Amino acid sequence: MFFKKKSYIVPNGFPKFRGFRNIKKEYDFIYVGRIDKRKCVDLIIKASKILKNKNFEFSILIVGDGIWKKDIEKLIKKYNMKNNIKLVGYVFHNRVLEFISKSKFLILPSSYESDPLVIKESLSLGVPVISSDISAHIEKIKNEFNGFLFKNLDYKSLANVMEKALNLSNEKYEKMSKNAKESIINRSWNKVAKKYVKFFESLTNDYKNG
Repeated sequence: MFFKKKSYIVPNGFPKFRGFRNIKKEYDFIYVGRIDKRKCVDLIIKASKILKNKNFEFSILIVGDGIWKKDIEKLIKKYNMKNNIKLVGYVFHNRVLEFISKSKFLILPSSYESDPLVIKESLSLGVPVISSDISAHIEKIKNEFNGFLFKNLDYKSLANVMEKALNLSNEKYEKMSKNAKESIINRSWNKVAKKYVKFFESLTNDYKNG
């Protein structure tokens, strides 16, 4: 007995959680995740320095811990960015979601990812995502629709995108925020579970028709 050869891709979902209504935006940008070289958090610091030199006013929250944390702290100090960038370390998940809700944009500058949950969480909270243009990100982020894409490993490209984000009118930001929520609506676990059911039904049909 042989089954028909065909591909069936089911993306990962994410758990349903309550959002934070009418929460005040306290940060322009936020990073959430491990702090290691693959995550490229240094790009955020270097891009921020460019914006500061252009006299932009902005705030960034970095949430996470890792083996590269001390290096990032040194870089923040070296570039004199303490007034713009706050590093809070590890926090519990509910607190992470609250921090994301309090931010206008999530930045995910990783040079490699598989299927990061934080993108889905951010979009579902109506927080647009600024991400490197790697394959794991461009599947979810459409440039200038539900976020922005910048060239992988290029902090100057990231700075340009962050500048665009800071210059968005309130009307355009609200539209992007709405797009963010709508772009992830079909990725909840309930929706994904139905796709798994459909997949297993197809296997059953292949067996019966084999």
